[in-house]
Amino acid sequence: MPTADDVERPVGSVRPGRETADLVCGRFTSSQRREAIGERFEVAVPETYRERYNLAPQQRTLIIRKRDDVPEAVMAKWGLLPHWAKDAKIAFKMINARAETLTEKPAYRGLLTRHRCLIPADGFYEWTLGSDGNEAEGIWLDPTISKEHVLSLLEPYPAELMVALPASTRVNSVRNDDSGLLLPDDALAA
Repeated sequence: MPTADDVERPVGSVRPGRETADLVCGRFTSSQRREAIGERFEVAVPETYRERYNLAPQQRTLIIRKRDDVPEAVMAKWGLLPHWAKDAKIAFKMINARAETLTEKPAYRGLLTRHRCLIPADGFYEWTLGSDGNEAEGIWLDPTISKEHVLSLLEPYPAELMVALPASTRVNSVRNDDSGLLLPDDALAA
């Protein structure tokens, strides 16, 4: 059976031996049930939420944010349209912020203190060749916590705790959005 290092197709999660800081995802999964997300974050999840396996930039995804000190779950487009942007297409490029440069980039640094949210993602796709998170979640959503404290929470998920698995080449098309994307192509043919 081929390993993630042998295939030339999308790979779910991180490839062994790669630093997570080198990775940028362009698609992700949010495959938890509405009830589980609601219970976990103590919010009412919108009826329009559905389990997703191939979320792409500018598609609507669930976010958890605080409004008037009350957590809420809402659907929002994935991407950032900075106030200074002349073209809305820039939002397609503004989908990932690196913790290492968050305070330096003009598009992100002001948002760190005013507009934070959580995205309940549980996996991502990477195109390649060949302790308890509750505290961080609560702190991230609390607008009274300092920018410095929030930055201290932004660390890459340990690569050794991730598993790289071959994913279906069907992930290349955003029209495909089902759990079969998590299986290699040869498993679907069997």
